[in-house]
Amino acid sequence: MTFPDISRFQATMTFVDVFGDRLTALIAAIAVAYFLIALVPVWWPALHARRRRPRLPRPFLFVGTAAALIYGVSTFFMFAVMLPLSAVRIFLVPELDHAGVGYAMPLGHVSNLFYEHGWIMIVPVELVLTWYITRRLAGRWAHICSQPAANEQV
Repeated sequence: MTFPDISRFQATMTFVDVFGDRLTALIAAIAVAYFLIALVPVWWPALHARRRRPRLPRPFLFVGTAAALIYGVSTFFMFAVMLPLSAVRIFLVPELDHAGVGYAMPLGHVSNLFYEHGWIMIVPVELVLTWYITRRLAGRWAHICSQPAANEQV
């Protein structure tokens, strides 16, 4: 008994074969949109530094500073909101529910909603912070980058 050579019958299925043309194009468009939205804190300050008249001094430092401020503030905001709500969900709601307190159920629903779906708020928060921080920082950037006068008292 001889076995057929399977190397001749290479069954190659690509991503397009599995999902079809339209769904593959939709997945690619969603991936590109997510990539662009995720990098808004970098490319929006870069566009702002490039288009502004007069040009901002040290534009790469401006982009890095703005992106660091945006990501830092949004991360702090998410921790400041999510950490207490997680603590309420884990420690407080079960105790109140066990004690039979009536407001444990709505408190549990609200904290569970933020715990499970709070990540959706990252995108609008970062978009608003990008616009606000870039605008505020650009107005003060020339003064931040200016050289202090000699023998100036601080």
